[in-house]
Amino acid sequence: MPAIHSTFPRLGAFFFHNGLSSRQALIGEFKGYGLKEVQLGAPLITELVQKPSEARQVARDLQDAGMNICGLAGYRNLVSPDPAKRRANMDFLKKCLELAPDLGTTVVATETGTANPDSEWDPSPENDSAPIWQMMIDAIGELLETAGKNGTTLALEGYVNNVMGRLDQVDRVFRTFSSPNLALMLDPYNYITRDLIPTADIICAEFMEKHADRFVIAHLKDVAPLGADGTARDHNGRADLVGTPEFCTGIFPQQIYMRFLRERRPDLPIIVEHLPDANIPGALQRFRSLVGLPVW
Repeated sequence: MPAIHSTFPRLGAFFFHNGLSSRQALIGEFKGYGLKEVQLGAPLITELVQKPSEARQVARDLQDAGMNICGLAGYRNLVSPDPAKRRANMDFLKKCLELAPDLGTTVVATETGTANPDSEWDPSPENDSAPIWQMMIDAIGELLETAGKNGTTLALEGYVNNVMGRLDQVDRVFRTFSSPNLALMLDPYNYITRDLIPTADIICAEFMEKHADRFVIAHLKDVAPLGADGTARDHNGRADLVGTPEFCTGIFPQQIYMRFLRERRPDLPIIVEHLPDANIPGALQRFRSLVGLPVW
């Protein structure tokens, strides 16, 4: 087995739930878990967009606790059917791209979104249409202009119910844009629909190999028995059989992913998600066990 990179693993979590006035509580909690990275999300990032002068102090607070902000969780729908909402989403992401350097990072992550009028995460038949695809491409192009001016990076995260929801669509986006300011989130779970579960290992390997140098942040979670799309239900209506649950609680072939992180991209920040903060230590222990590191 190859030697472990000196910085591996750079483990972290999403900084959700706490804002400017209560951030120290979550910082203390994360420090107690031994986290080294955070992906900063709402409500804190929403408040910082309104009060950018506070950004450098927030970054210092995390640094003093031994943590680095590896990226911002912008996550906005780029193709919302509501024009006003779509414009607000774009403006928010632009402000995140402008603010990121003050927080010590260059990365702003977002989904591509869905044309579904009722949900940010459910599918729409219009997602496969030429007008919606062009709307997404136009939005990415506009955001890349802002990223280029600020030396920041727009990191796209695909998802099966979004406009960019398949591997061929990821390829298509990166054929359209050759910008050094465009990157990709490493989240292979998001592409595994129910029909792809039998070949999830192949899908994962293809995704990682093809885009190995484009990834900026890795996510840790899982895929439920009925797939990642979150729309199916069993005959009892059990929602826990769908979606992307907590790490090592589903059916995703984690070992191939773990080998990639350890051997090919040990430099990546690794962010656990889709779990209560109290479950973070258990997820970190499972990760360490799977990659062959001592368990605390």
